[in-house]
Amino acid sequence: MNNTIANYIQPLIKRQIFISEDEAIQAVIKYYIDNQISDLKEINKNFEKKYGINFQNFEKKLHEKSTQLLDQNFSKKNKLELSQNIMNEEDDWLEWKASYEMLQTWKDVFMEVSN
Repeated sequence: MNNTIANYIQPLIKRQIFISEDEAIQAVIKYYIDNQISDLKEINKNFEKKYGINFQNFEKKLHEKSTQLLDQNFSKKNKLELSQNIMNEEDDWLEWKASYEMLQTWKDVFMEVSN
């Protein structure tokens, strides 16, 4: 085992918090992964609350708004308002997409280390 890792794990073993280095490492890794999942769930939950829909539906709605810009029946003022609205939502979409995808990744990692 890497000397540095052992230096961090030994106080946990010495105080009988864990019975082995493997158990300690596994528990610490699972704890870290669980925290990542919890943080990302919270981000996703906040976006769902803000928009009242889940990520997939938000993505569809944003796409529909973008295609509306091509509609010739909108006035310049309405197109400008819609464009500004889309730009603001695209910022949220980018952050939401990143957290949504990372949540899926961390869930997959958790499943791998739990087997």
